[in-house]
Amino acid sequence: MTNNIAITIGVQQDQFFRPLRYAANDAQKMRNFLLKEAGFDEVLYYSDYSPDIGGASTRPTRSNLEFLLEDEFQKPFLGIGDNFWFFFSGHGRRDNGIDYLIPTDGHSNVQRSGISVNYIIQQLQKCGADNIVLILDACRDEGDAKRGSEGIGEQTEREALEKGVITICSCSPNEYSWELEELQQGAFTYALLEGLGSKGQKATVEKLNDYLKYRVKELSQHKGTQTPRITIDPIEKSHLILMPKYATLADIATLKMDAVRAERKRQFGKAKSLWRMVLNAAQGADEDAIEALTEIGVQEKLGNFAQFPFAPKSEIFENLPTSEIKSPKSTELLESLDIQASPPLKPQGKSQPKSQPKSQPKSQPKSQPKSQPKSKPKSQPKSQPTIPIISTPETQLQGKKTRRQILILGGLAGSGFVLASLTKDLWNDTSTENVSSSYQETPLEDVSTSQAITSPTPQPQQKIVTQVFTTVKVNNTGKKISRTEGEAKVMTEKLDDGVSLEMVKIPGGRFLMGSPETEAKRYDDEGPQHYVDVPEFFMGKYAVTQAQWQAVMGNNPSRFKGASRPVEKVSWYDATEFCQKLSKITGRKYSLPSESQWEYACRAGTTTPFYFGETITAELVNYDGNYTYGDGPTGKYRKETTDVGIFPPNSFGLYDMHGNVREWCADEWHGNYDGAPTDGSVWLNGDKNRSPLRGGSWAFSPANCRSAIRDIYSRRDVLIIDVGFRLVCDGGRTL
Repeated sequence: MTNNIAITIGVQQDQFFRPLRYAANDAQKMRNFLLKEAGFDEVLYYSDYSPDIGGASTRPTRSNLEFLLEDEFQKPFLGIGDNFWFFFSGHGRRDNGIDYLIPTDGHSNVQRSGISVNYIIQQLQKCGADNIVLILDACRDEGDAKRGSEGIGEQTEREALEKGVITICSCSPNEYSWELEELQQGAFTYALLEGLGSKGQKATVEKLNDYLKYRVKELSQHKGTQTPRITIDPIEKSHLILMPKYATLADIATLKMDAVRAERKRQFGKAKSLWRMVLNAAQGADEDAIEALTEIGVQEKLGNFAQFPFAPKSEIFENLPTSEIKSPKSTELLESLDIQASPPLKPQGKSQPKSQPKSQPKSQPKSQPKSQPKSKPKSQPKSQPTIPIISTPETQLQGKKTRRQILILGGLAGSGFVLASLTKDLWNDTSTENVSSSYQETPLEDVSTSQAITSPTPQPQQKIVTQVFTTVKVNNTGKKISRTEGEAKVMTEKLDDGVSLEMVKIPGGRFLMGSPETEAKRYDDEGPQHYVDVPEFFMGKYAVTQAQWQAVMGNNPSRFKGASRPVEKVSWYDATEFCQKLSKITGRKYSLPSESQWEYACRAGTTTPFYFGETITAELVNYDGNYTYGDGPTGKYRKETTDVGIFPPNSFGLYDMHGNVREWCADEWHGNYDGAPTDGSVWLNGDKNRSPLRGGSWAFSPANCRSAIRDIYSRRDVLIIDVGFRLVCDGGRTL
């Protein structure tokens, strides 16, 4: 699906510089890793000891390297979603404020014999790849560093920031990049390969950065200080998945959020690139990415609709019979749009360099589509690509159609980017169907009742009791600094023998919704901040549990079974149906919360990123403890849901508002808070096919569990193993 090409260079024999011992070995190990473990298509290798190819020298002299950079990079030969890596191990030097890499024939006149990093970056950009990674393992105590001024690195990082190139440097300016005799490698390259490989499994730039900082320090501590630096801009580049085979659910989810934000800003090229990364990491089996790329392909084919993706107007299809909502044959769709079905995810008409370098290894950039993913159903014919057909919930078929239906009805579904190998699994963990009405019902093993409540039971006016709880506060390092006892007014709704629902009374009040621009890792859709007056309401003490779901719905779709665990793999439509059934049973009107109700209840009077304070720890929240927020510590990554209520609550007495499962809100999606209600009500007149998910989950980093975070890519019909919901009601009998 993506092309990956690299150059690795190792220079250790310099006539006028201190000889290095393991630079060539580092470059060779990097080449082998990229080809064998990272799955790169082609890696050009230049070192003092690299073999000639076809009689041409691959010794890293200035003339050989300049010929390579000039000849190979005349025209773009990569495209959207593709990656190009440039690795250099050797000496670096700064001269008159410009950073240079020293080839094997470099001498004291650095300007005449060195190759400027600025020139290298400019040439690499010509390849056309979306993602360029520049890795420099240079011994940066040379030249200017010896005279007490800045070493190589600062100018390179500024240039890379301007060009959007990811730069990974082995050490900070005026530090030494140590070689380790016991490893026969440089400390940095050893840690880099370890972090990217099976031992570290650091799939993203962000994770790799955290790993290198402590691992290189650990390896070189007996030698001296060495602090690797990664320079990234924009922030989405830190989410780039370097090693798709080790990408986690959280890594993919973060990329999706970035992709949809780009779509909302109508940055379609950027969005396409991010969705391609999602497909690459998910091995092509991701419904969100397929739908998004289809829409972008339609947009590019038919022109920039002012109201896209809501054009053509859905009113045209108001009275269309359900029987007519069918997916046309994929071949008809592709032919009508003049889009070839194979290779579906390769850039079409990709330019190649005029001539291949004489030193080019036997492996060539792949021009044929890669083999189908192993997860492809055996029964699917190779020659007939198909479009995943989604069973639309009945509630969707009334009134306005979804954008998916509009695309199908317009004869546009499946245009471009249709893979014959697509499965209907969502992130490899959902059922074979991706919609609310299609999961396989599984009995809840540890819940005695197996039948749903089918008829209303007369309910007396519920008594409200006072419950006592203890909440905690932490400082910016995650250390607990206080414990406070609080009280909550709780109404209990009995559902079945041994199963009840606790609703906490949330006092009315005013709060500032959204995040300030100074909050770390915030997104634009969290603003502008605005005051909201929220009336009193009741909210679920916990997310809806599997026991409660079983009692009302009579099934259990969850992946991680447990009566007291939150129900997951439920769509927005499923959650809404649960509310309707529960309302009928109890005589009280239950619903999903509005976004403002949810955030007001989560914050519970706080203005910090989390209701615990400036950060969180894995002792307080179920999230991916491999990540940190601010100065907080790393911690346990549980990789599954936990029983509700095992972590401390917030000051309203609500549990697990951060982490565990993401929670549906009733609102339609809006890209920011311009024009948002200020009375706590549900915000309509937005994207009717998507709704916000709040709170983060067990699979997310702490930054994506903040009080203000808004998960924006979620279609209402998706089933994901970290998505659940929480209820609200007004406490009175309304039915």
